[in-house]
Amino acid sequence: QRQYKGLIAQQVEQHMPCAVIKHQGFIPSINTQAKQLVFDDSKQSLTITLDQPHDLKIGDLVRLISEENAQIRREVSSIIDDKTFMVNHWDKPIDQLFIYGKQVDDKRGVDYNQVAMLGVSAIQALNTEIEELKKENQSLKIQLDTEMKSMKDELAALKKLITDKA
Repeated sequence: QRQYKGLIAQQVEQHMPCAVIKHQGFIPSINTQAKQLVFDDSKQSLTITLDQPHDLKIGDLVRLISEENAQIRREVSSIIDDKTFMVNHWDKPIDQLFIYGKQVDDKRGVDYNQVAMLGVSAIQALNTEIEELKKENQSLKIQLDTEMKSMKDELAALKKLITDKA
């Protein structure tokens, strides 16, 4: 089985806002099967009851997924209670319906090309820093070797002086 990994736009946005795209779209704010569906042929409406609160308002657009896996967009026409709402322009009874969620104006998505380019730029910057650190390290090694040689020479001279006086 292949595993897929993705990025969470809100987390990416904190560090790389240019890699996050805001647009209008549906979010999985409800993400549940309808508990009860009541079709009213005279009003051409469908009353949808859930097991959980929906947090919808009149005028919200909701994405519904039918038994046939059809993606349906409808405007909420009435709020009955915190678990029940109604949509209009419904033309037939239905036995099962999945309620995905509502449309928002600030849905976030990740621009993976931007992330990749920022990643390449970050790698280049790190590589430049590594090369500078290597040069600095080499320079410090040379300086240390020079100072060590000088100290060894001085130590040898002191030993010779002590030996000559003894």
